[in-house]
Amino acid sequence: MKKLSPVLLSLMLILMLNPASYGLEFEAITVFGCNENGVQDGHARWNTGPADGCWDIFMYPGDIAKNAGQAKWMNDPGSRLVKFSPETGSTTYTFHLECNADLGIFGMNLFGADKNRPLISVFAPVTRDAAKPAAFKVNSANNTMGWPLSDVPAAGSLSYDGVEGSLWIHNDANAGKKYTITDFKILTPAASGNLDFVGPGETKPSNLADYVGQFTIKVENLSTPPQDWLLWTSTVAQMKIGPNNNDGKWEQKYDSKNAQPPFSFSYDGKSSREFLKDWKFDSEHKKLDKNRTAHILTWQDPKTGLQIMWNGLEYNDYESIEWTIYLTNNGKSDTPIIENVKALDADFQRASGSEYRLHHWSGTFVTADDYAPKMTVLDAGQQAYFEPFGRKSGTAGNWPYYNLEAGNEGIIAVVGWPGFWFADYQRDQNRGLHIAAGQKIMHFQLQPGEMVRTPLIVLQFRKGGDWIDGQNAWRQWMIEHNIPKNIPRPMFNACSSHQFAEMTQANEQNQIEFIDSYLKKGLKIDFWWMDAGWYVGAAEKGWPWTGTWEVDRRPHRFPNGLRAISDHAHKVGVKTIVWFEPERVAGGTWLTTEHPDWVFGGAGGGLLNLGNPDALKWAIDHFNKIIDDEGIDLYRQDYNIDPFPFWQKNDTENRQGITENKYVMGYLAYWDGLLAKHPGMIIDSCASGGHRNDLETMRRAIPLLRSDYLFEPVGQQGHTYGLSFWPYARRSNMCPTNTGCFDFRVDSDDNPNNDIDNDLLLRLYHEWMEVGPDYYGNYYPLIDYNLSQKDWLGWQFDRPDQGEGFVQAFRRESCIFKAADLKMRGLDPDATYQLKNYDVKGQSRVTGKELMEKGITIDIPDQPGAVTIKYVKVK
Repeated sequence: MKKLSPVLLSLMLILMLNPASYGLEFEAITVFGCNENGVQDGHARWNTGPADGCWDIFMYPGDIAKNAGQAKWMNDPGSRLVKFSPETGSTTYTFHLECNADLGIFGMNLFGADKNRPLISVFAPVTRDAAKPAAFKVNSANNTMGWPLSDVPAAGSLSYDGVEGSLWIHNDANAGKKYTITDFKILTPAASGNLDFVGPGETKPSNLADYVGQFTIKVENLSTPPQDWLLWTSTVAQMKIGPNNNDGKWEQKYDSKNAQPPFSFSYDGKSSREFLKDWKFDSEHKKLDKNRTAHILTWQDPKTGLQIMWNGLEYNDYESIEWTIYLTNNGKSDTPIIENVKALDADFQRASGSEYRLHHWSGTFVTADDYAPKMTVLDAGQQAYFEPFGRKSGTAGNWPYYNLEAGNEGIIAVVGWPGFWFADYQRDQNRGLHIAAGQKIMHFQLQPGEMVRTPLIVLQFRKGGDWIDGQNAWRQWMIEHNIPKNIPRPMFNACSSHQFAEMTQANEQNQIEFIDSYLKKGLKIDFWWMDAGWYVGAAEKGWPWTGTWEVDRRPHRFPNGLRAISDHAHKVGVKTIVWFEPERVAGGTWLTTEHPDWVFGGAGGGLLNLGNPDALKWAIDHFNKIIDDEGIDLYRQDYNIDPFPFWQKNDTENRQGITENKYVMGYLAYWDGLLAKHPGMIIDSCASGGHRNDLETMRRAIPLLRSDYLFEPVGQQGHTYGLSFWPYARRSNMCPTNTGCFDFRVDSDDNPNNDIDNDLLLRLYHEWMEVGPDYYGNYYPLIDYNLSQKDWLGWQFDRPDQGEGFVQAFRRESCIFKAADLKMRGLDPDATYQLKNYDVKGQSRVTGKELMEKGITIDIPDQPGAVTIKYVKVK
């Protein structure tokens, strides 16, 4: 075989890599009646061939012909098919069709070689006056007319660039032509002059005047650089993201100096995108370990001394990057106004033929539908906006974690901020999506030496698989790089809160009795939890009376402090949890009496100002001392107060958002201060049951209580379903950590006032201990989320590295179906798995292929009822 010449080889490579450079051929058109959202009506449909049940579109180039003889028909005479390749510039095409109905809106799809997805989709009301053509717009409907006669989603774009784009991967061969519809209209017969050129299947008069359509395509030569955010992070920030900039030549190849960073702010009335590149710039890049590299970029304003520091982190074991921005006034006077601060501010482009699907979740409302998963299709021009509500902070109402899906790729975007944040997804009319996020209110001057920061932003990228695979990558990244490493897996705690009004009626003796009773029962507890009410004043005034943080050491309460209980627990292999709520301060307590200046609300009580350096230092020192003195192993912090009104009231006109920002930094510094003194100590973020599950908090803590909506089974099932995408009564309440609230001091068999079923409790405990480690594997929902009493719910947790996992399914009380086939995921198709149903004697063996293709059949005769099935790969 002869060798190809270098010139010919180069030409072939260019053609293979970049066929769009040499022109696109459109191969089919469909036109259809539709509603105001672009959805086809299913009745009025036309196409450019073949000879089938649809009436035909007959087409010619140029403006509307005055007579049939002037029309240069483009359709093949036999098949009626049309193929055309517009030249560079603008080309207008006219088409005629027979229509015997008075339609109000028409849609049109243009197809290339792939007839299963249109390249360009448009729709418009019919034009009834040629002098006043109706406005057209992009069609993003899920149901439009395919070719020759099928149902397909619209392209969601007025343009096609001939290059398969990507949310986050740039192909350096992206050069070609861009095709854009710049005009589209369909005129009624009267508006087009009552021309009769065509019939249903031929270019002959039919004695019925034609509807006449026109569209103009503009063709431009195209050389596409990487998206600005990607070009900037890959060159200026020097981050490695997937295969991008592999040759390291983007800085020379593209205009990286003018690439906009993925953040912005306004300073003295001007956008940072106008001036930041002119400030003094410096950068530092440091390898932290084998998987993480830090990138610190700084800009300094030579006039005012304002410094911007972008603190970025790149993970090379996961396709993940993150950053936080710090703003510091290094000048000698107040800065001009800083506002519109967006920690994330970037434009993204998806590939053609797919649509943006934004997966998002509810936060906590303290209701059954806390953490409910949702999905929004971002059609052209659509906005999806989120911020916390109820309490205007943390994870109240909305969940600041998002999974953006576009075809076979996606981006998880997360806003880490235990304050008042926002996230805004704004779709354009073509393939673009603008994402902005940050602290909601920031309009302030910085005083000399003062520093503030933005929320943490994390982007994690996916190529291939589906959005649930992306979620599982996030779960493993969270476990590997974020959550504390020393958590028992699973973790079993117990408390006496229900028996002693939290801890307001508890004492040293009954706490020790409770610990011993659990162990005697055969329930190995990891932690004994001492809840609210152990401090001075709570026994008489109730547990909410917080602010005098000293143990109630009276003889009938805790004469030896909590230390005596901790010491006893440690002797029998149990650790202790103790409840605190330092931020909410009641009037009349030590804090409001001795330091009302530390409290938003003063002597009457309110919110401890953790943004006050003196208050912060006292809190770190005082609570560290309590932890040491009382032998506490796990620090639990509650948060039964809405901080936003206090923050807002303390701000002045030119200092809006400052109080919140300093408070949040103080809150995080407080926990860092506890952890610095007690390395390895676990912190539990209770936060009134789930109000602070943001990423900054979850890097320092875990939520042992996900919501204050408790016990009711269907709601608990829903909470597990939704939260399991993001790792953090009986089986409905099973999760990675469980807390017992039973009184075993008098054996239940001998106690007529105790309704505990000992056998059931112990059986469920051992079942949970067996499956508990699997909660840290991959998570697959097996049934769509629902809270209906007439349905089932089910999920699977799988540890592929161990070859094991479990399935849980729930039949609700009004569900008429007693069996379900659930298709499992993530298994080895060639392996055999041994299955154990905890409610049925014996075990069975099934192949992974059968479990994934046919599913596992689950029978639940009870209404309501639940099943847990453990599976292990047979070695």
